[in-house]
Amino acid sequence: MSDDANAILAGAIMAIEDHVNALDILMRGLYENRARELGLSPDQFAAYMTKLTASIDRSPRRGFEGESRALEQVKQRLETFSEAVQVRLRD
Repeated sequence: MSDDANAILAGAIMAIEDHVNALDILMRGLYENRARELGLSPDQFAAYMTKLTASIDRSPRRGFEGESRALEQVKQRLETFSEAVQVRLRD
C-alpha cells in the first residue's frame, strides 16, 4: 500500500474516532438527562445498565469469527459508559 493510501486511511480512521467520541458524549448526556427525568439514582441506573448488558448474553449469535470477543468488548464499553453516567448523576 502506498504512503498516500496509508495517509488517507489514517485520516479516515481519525475522523471515525472523532465521530464515535462525539456520539459517546451525546449519548452520556441523553442517558443522564433521561435518568434524571425518571428520578433514577446512580445505583438504579447501574441496575438498569446491568440488565441491558445481560441482554447481550441472551441475544442470538450469528457465528462469525471473533463474535464472542466483539460482544465482550461491547459489554465492557457499556460498563464504562454506565460508570461515566453514574459519576455525572452523582454530581
